Amino acid sequence: MTISRGIIAGTLLLVISAAVVAVTYKLVHFWMRPASSLPSRAVFYEVRKNESPQAIARDLERSGIVSNASLFYWYGRFTGKNQKIRAGDYRFTTAMRPDEVLTVLMSGISYGIPFTVPEGYNLDQIVSIIESIRPGSGTRFERLCRDPAFISSVGISAPNKNLEGYLFPETYLIGRRMPEEEIIRQMVRRTLSLFTPELMERARQLGFNAHQIVTLASIIEKETGAPEERAMISSVFHNRLRRKMKLQSDPTAIYGKKDFDGNLRKADLRAASPYNTYVIPGLPIGPIANPGKDAILAALYPNPTPYLYFVSHNDGTHEFTSTYEEHMKAVSKFQLDRRAREGKSWRDLRKAAGSGNQ
Repeated sequence: MTISRGIIAGTLLLVISAAVVAVTYKLVHFWMRPASSLPSRAVFYEVRKNESPQAIARDLERSGIVSNASLFYWYGRFTGKNQKIRAGDYRFTTAMRPDEVLTVLMSGISYGIPFTVPEGYNLDQIVSIIESIRPGSGTRFERLCRDPAFISSVGISAPNKNLEGYLFPETYLIGRRMPEEEIIRQMVRRTLSLFTPELMERARQLGFNAHQIVTLASIIEKETGAPEERAMISSVFHNRLRRKMKLQSDPTAIYGKKDFDGNLRKADLRAASPYNTYVIPGLPIGPIANPGKDAILAALYPNPTPYLYFVSHNDGTHEFTSTYEEHMKAVSKFQLDRRAREGKSWRDLRKAAGSGNQ
């Protein structure tokens, strides 16, 4: 039996049409639907400089961001969008359609991981934070913060030979592969930006340089439980410094102690340390924490008071007094009486007694 050419041509046309319909349906189905029907999850992906569109498509499929690397690549090629993909650190979700994924890749808008440093955190605590959000970064971050050459390169002259005090407390957005050097530079630049010519002149009038102001601000930050008291606590320290009295700040004794267990002992107050203001006169060799803007301003602009002492009210606020006798009465009222009521030892309450307990 002979099959006419017309029948063959018609059959081929039907096959081709069916194939086109099938491919079109597959493309539309791919392009209009997310990679997964499961609950959405976030996926972070970095596009490196000069990375090929084929490699990007394969990585996106492996990461679960798109369901078909070939379809994603060929669509980008035919539309010319592959050439518009930009290097960066991106955040996707598995609920995004391929067209949305490609739009993000062309945006060049990198996604930063939030890196939040609370006011008053010290270098060790900051290292722990960055290690938790970027495992493996903590060791290098700390090493750079203690490297004299790097410290000098960011414009800091630190007698204590570390960047404690200059890692400004704030929320930063950092890329997963952002060099630790750049993260630290951002933090230091933020601190240095506070020291305008006006504030530097104010420090000079007080007889301080910038390092001394940051050091004093760090003590104020650690001693302050109620933000509105910063300038009051600052006044106590300024008054004591003018009178050549030791600052006698518990946080400075704690800072110089390794593996502090939360119990400040009399021996700790007598321990030799360039930070322990129960032993050394004046300010410590360097900051004991990283102060925020308000603490730095409080160090520069203390309230005009006659106070030389303060003791905790046990609620974050303090009782301020001008004489040792008044101070001891306040200690008796707010600490000794509570000790008796709660059956606590004097040592348990020692930290709460505040500056100038001797």
